[in-house]
Amino acid sequence: MRGRRCKDRSGRRGALRERTAAARGAWGVADQALCSLSNFGLSVVIAHSVGAAGFGAFTLVFAIYAVSLGASQSLVAAPLAIRFSHATLSEWRRGVSLGTGTAALSGVAVGVGCVVVGAVIGGEVGGLLLAVGTLLPLLLVQDSFRFAFFSLGRPQRSFVNDAAWAAAQGVLFGVLLLRGTNSIAPFVWAWAVPGAAAGLLGCIQARVLPKVWPIATWWREQRDLIGGTFGDYVVRSGTARITVFAVAAIAGLSATAAVRGANLVLTPLLVFFQGLAPIRIPEAVRLVHRAPHRLASWSVALSLAFTAVTLAYGIIVWLLLPDVVGRALLGATWAIAQPMLLIATIALATTSANTGAMVGLQGLGATDRLFRARLFVGPFTTLGAVTGAWWAGAFGAFAGQAVTYGVGAFIYWWHLERALAERNMRGLRELWGASRAVREEGKPKEDLPSVARDDGSFGGRRACSARDVVEVGNRPRARTEEETW
Repeated sequence: MRGRRCKDRSGRRGALRERTAAARGAWGVADQALCSLSNFGLSVVIAHSVGAAGFGAFTLVFAIYAVSLGASQSLVAAPLAIRFSHATLSEWRRGVSLGTGTAALSGVAVGVGCVVVGAVIGGEVGGLLLAVGTLLPLLLVQDSFRFAFFSLGRPQRSFVNDAAWAAAQGVLFGVLLLRGTNSIAPFVWAWAVPGAAAGLLGCIQARVLPKVWPIATWWREQRDLIGGTFGDYVVRSGTARITVFAVAAIAGLSATAAVRGANLVLTPLLVFFQGLAPIRIPEAVRLVHRAPHRLASWSVALSLAFTAVTLAYGIIVWLLLPDVVGRALLGATWAIAQPMLLIATIALATTSANTGAMVGLQGLGATDRLFRARLFVGPFTTLGAVTGAWWAGAFGAFAGQAVTYGVGAFIYWWHLERALAERNMRGLRELWGASRAVREEGKPKEDLPSVARDDGSFGGRRACSARDVVEVGNRPRARTEEETW
């Protein structure tokens, strides 16, 4: 009877954790949808209110902000998610204070450059650079707090913060539209000032103030992660931009329009995936601490789910999206983008096959392996897209990406398997062997976590719960009797 009650309690705890994780995922998707809609509205309002030159100037300064944001996320947000998703509240606040201070100082460095360049060149672009450079530190702090709330398991705070920014921005834009403003500078200030205020709101929500001066402490404590996360960002963003320009140079602007049009139709799916991005790493980190033997199966299930959702969405859109809707979205580009939807879906599905392995590596803190994998897969994918574009235009570019992404999936999964083996954790081979045994014998085998004993040997079938596992660096081991008490 006692065993049955324990099993029932364990089942209820597992169901509660699943519901909690699903709620965090829903908040993440809602937050990303809000950010995407806000940025879309920002672009539409500015494009309709100012001339082509003003919109071009805004595109330039927004690109500077986007690049700075990506670099800040690799230096601050990713280490926060990996290191502090299973920390105590005091440890989390200390980490967030150091991380947001690093983000603020990075914003100061880039912002000073923007202000200096803006003062030198003057004119409309110079004024926009002055606006962005002045407020960039607080904008980066705001984004760091967003990811910090996800690592804490409180994504609703991130949603509230972004909603406050969007609401204030909407009010200021309404005032400018009512006044008939046709200059770009007021719109940029109306976007950046609420974002800076949202950064201050994040300090109040977290009850944390950024610490700028002890930046050396953050670099020293997170240097084992920062090299991999920043290197991954540089290779990923660099190869993506090189691919776009190379395909345009080889296949022409028409093929580039077809590629861009097909990707725009798949944008709602990408927004959904991006909404889950801030919670994937924290969930993986919590799983490593709670049940390390389940990380391999969880990573596989994540990739399978993302791949299935991608294929389902892409095929439904390809078969059922009316031409009237397509032409309303893309205009004349729809005629050349619609035939590309199926192959674009396949290419995105092969990309989704990497997701579980990449998240698993980040959950283990193996960012060096993540960077090494990206260092091969990124240029290899660019080569595939360029070769395909030379062979068959837009269709060939997507086909080349699909093939190279598929090959790259093996690279990521191989690195995850090696990272699990280095930590004496249950790997993909054991997972495959267990499932094969179940199929052959028709009954499940004993599923117990694999831990490393204190002497370093591998405790493959030891009856040990996840509660009996503690972290030593990146390697789990069984608790001693003294630690248990």
